[in-house]
Amino acid sequence: MVKAAVVTGASSGIGYFLTEILLRKGYRVLGVDRNTEKLEELKRKYQPSFTYVTADLHEKSSLNVISKAVKEELEKINLLVNNAGYAIGKPILLHSPQQLEDEILVNLVRPLQLIVQLLPHMEPKSTIVNIITAGVHVLLEDFPVSRSLHNL
Repeated sequence: MVKAAVVTGASSGIGYFLTEILLRKGYRVLGVDRNTEKLEELKRKYQPSFTYVTADLHEKSSLNVISKAVKEELEKINLLVNNAGYAIGKPILLHSPQQLEDEILVNLVRPLQLIVQLLPHMEPKSTIVNIITAGVHVLLEDFPVSRSLHNL
């Protein structure tokens, strides 16, 4: 049986390279990102094993979009990789209330909500991986992304 994975933040960095590794290992992968250019590149290269959905984790509706795509494209999954992240990159006192909320939403709340949303689609003994910044190991006092991911 072919294993299936969902990878958020799949269009760049760790998410992109992890997606390629999974595809080379024979997984079917649903990539999730708000930037589709690199996802199209993966689709051309790995079709039909790779599909993607455009979703912005700032929006709660993205959870339903991802869940629907899993149901239609993969049916069941063995691996969920919460890799998408959001950081402003400036001291906490310079953040607006909306910027603080956005960082906590994308880095902590949405990954937890996505886990709950996708649990019905997960095979027994599936794996959930939450990828976070190294900033949680060296708690950067002035950076809320460090604090929000430390909670995950």
